Amino acid sequence: MAERTFSNDELVKCLQRELAMRERVYPRLIATSRMTRQKADEEIAMIRQAVQALRSAQRIAEASSRLAFTLEREAELIARYDKAAAHSIQTRAKRLREALEAQA
Repeated sequence: MAERTFSNDELVKCLQRELAMRERVYPRLIATSRMTRQKADEEIAMIRQAVQALRSAQRIAEASSRLAFTLEREAELIARYDKAAAHSIQTRAKRLREALEAQA
């Protein structure tokens, strides 16, 4: 069976479920001395940081996609007047799109 690639939205939701579970379970583990308060706080902080990192990556990807779209439109407009400049912009937009696809 091929391993599925999950979207950032799915990963964020998964991490949020994990965070909620840890917030429910860790107080019992602390109360029964099976986990220290410091360890629980660190584990919860890591999940929160992971959610923030994924959300930041998602915002960057969305902004990059908008930039690539803008570059493509700009190249179309410039092509009417300056073919060489338009080609340069199209090449930059293509490289940006390829980089975004490679990261996905």
